[in-house]
Amino acid sequence: MNNFKGLNMGLHDCLQLYIGKRITSPRKRAFKVKALSYVLTKIVDEEQYLEIRFESGTPLRLHYWRFNLVIDILTEAKGEYVMIGSRINSQETHTIEGSLVCEAHEKGYPYANL
Repeated sequence: MNNFKGLNMGLHDCLQLYIGKRITSPRKRAFKVKALSYVLTKIVDEEQYLEIRFESGTPLRLHYWRFNLVIDILTEAKGEYVMIGSRINSQETHTIEGSLVCEAHEKGYPYANL
């Protein structure tokens, strides 16, 4: 469980608080790059995904298994650094991105590539 504003709640409950709210990408401030803001438009438990819509209008579904896999990777790292990945070679399984792509291909998900 995550501790959010003094409340003990899980990721799902925390995300519910952001439905319909505009979120500025942290990359904008951290890396001083142009990054699109987005809105968390819906959470669909029956199909195990949430959907965000970028300010450009492009929707993106993020399935729960992706969050769960990343949480597992970070937990297993026990505070050590974890490489995020690279669009150049997303098949590197020692990165978060590579692990997500490999998991999607292994499980036969139709939306394998990020």
